[in-house]
Amino acid sequence: MESEDQQFDRETLYELAADVLDGVATPHQRAQLEAWLDKDPQARQAYLKYMLLHAELSLTSEQMLVESEVPKEMLSQPSAARDRSISRKRPFSYQAVSALLALSASIVLAVLVYGVTSQLALDQVLPLATQSYYDHREQTRAVIATSKDPNLGLPGQLSEQIRPLMTSTIWQTDGESEVAFKGGADVRLHGPTVFGLESPDMGVLLAGAISARQSNPSSQFTVQTSHIRVVDKGAEFHVHIDDQGATEVQSSAGEVEIQTQVRLPRYYWNFESPTPLRDLVHGEEIQLGSSAKHVSGLIGDGALAFDNSYHSYGQVLGGTGPQVGTGRFAVTHGISIEVVCTSKWSGEWQDYDEIFRKEDGDCRILLSFQLDDFDYSVPEIPTGPCLSFGLNLADKGYDELDMPLDGKNGRPTVEEMTDGRPHHIVATYDFFTGRKSIYIDGRLRFEHVYPKGMLILSGGPAPARIGNLHRSGDVQGIEPYHGVIDEVAYYDFALTPEEIAAHYERVSQGKDYFGIPASEFQKERWVPMAIVAEGESRLFQPIRAQGVQKDS
Repeated sequence: MESEDQQFDRETLYELAADVLDGVATPHQRAQLEAWLDKDPQARQAYLKYMLLHAELSLTSEQMLVESEVPKEMLSQPSAARDRSISRKRPFSYQAVSALLALSASIVLAVLVYGVTSQLALDQVLPLATQSYYDHREQTRAVIATSKDPNLGLPGQLSEQIRPLMTSTIWQTDGESEVAFKGGADVRLHGPTVFGLESPDMGVLLAGAISARQSNPSSQFTVQTSHIRVVDKGAEFHVHIDDQGATEVQSSAGEVEIQTQVRLPRYYWNFESPTPLRDLVHGEEIQLGSSAKHVSGLIGDGALAFDNSYHSYGQVLGGTGPQVGTGRFAVTHGISIEVVCTSKWSGEWQDYDEIFRKEDGDCRILLSFQLDDFDYSVPEIPTGPCLSFGLNLADKGYDELDMPLDGKNGRPTVEEMTDGRPHHIVATYDFFTGRKSIYIDGRLRFEHVYPKGMLILSGGPAPARIGNLHRSGDVQGIEPYHGVIDEVAYYDFALTPEEIAAHYERVSQGKDYFGIPASEFQKERWVPMAIVAEGESRLFQPIRAQGVQKDS
């Protein structure tokens, strides 16, 4: 038998897979197959095709089999080996058959094969066929408000019964409606108004006007606009956005505090200290898989290296919540994911290299290199290698901004992204503009503009991973990154083009994005800037965010 470290032989791989399915493989044969699958993407692709054929045979009578269903690689086998593979009919469980009838067998088994590792018994492969790279299970969403107002500007059938409301946007075209937030605020919308329900104690005003009254004096209610936050202090207040984007705030009872945003991330890992790997904001720790390594930094002293194997990942040990809309990774009105990385991605069919992923069902957040023909792309693009940014937008669903790596219209190629040099990648989405964008090395390379006012559905119980995908029930990952990742920053707002350009300028000089002491990251993200007293009305003009930029 060949050494486990040798390059795989396709015919031998098929024979080993056949022996495993028949239950006659020796421990040494299993070890050789597992080693090939763990280390060699081409071996995984060949195994995928073999298992696809086997699954199709499990769902098809021998009389219906035609030679066109056999992978071309298998047609080159000696006839005895091919006949042995084609004639094998190991039945799936009832659950697996049902799932495969409901899904495309090719997609399901493409998912299946990449989940096999040295830590996963090969005789457990077929039951895993019901699983997918994409976890489509329905996730529980937090109820943040209620209404029994028949005039409420939400899609669907309305009634006089109390209606639970989750993260969504109300489009109040005319008239007025009322919403009761679980935090205790009663809010009246004055149409035409676009108002997002963000959390039990917070709403986001895109256009129009709202009035709010806090029924619970011990609680606070916040209204955020594109440039300020309005925080009540047991008050009754009115917020209006004029045609120029300025925010008028009027207090009719008590006082209202106006806050401005500190443009710093919610999470930031610079990986300078190897033990423990904590972010500089909340101290959230990252646990490394056995194949991920702490190495010299692309910026500074530290970074994470991933070797394209299943146990190569960095898992965040916190930031989750019991439902969609909860946990520190939950974002609604904006997001930015920012990294510096080098890549050795193959650019081959169904090879996925995850930069960042949090898999809360279809409320996932994804940033990865990929090549497939799934239909999540918005806008639609031709099949080809891409950098993908996936989000779920309320009332729309999950889709991906897939930037073709084709060298056209200012976009980079696979060769450019894998040239061994560090590249600065930023993916953003903004509720206030509808823009979903990907920036490479300080420049906008690809974007799609949605209607303004679509909130993100995110957060929940799934852990976030850097450099791999975590799927429920898995110990290992199944979409490993190949390369080095550094300077991971996660924001709950969209960085501006000016901020991104400034960050890239610092990166190109070998500096981190911010140039501030570590202690600065632990301060409040919103700070007071003004008070609106009872009976007073004030107008606040929008200010273009420039971000925090200091020399360290």
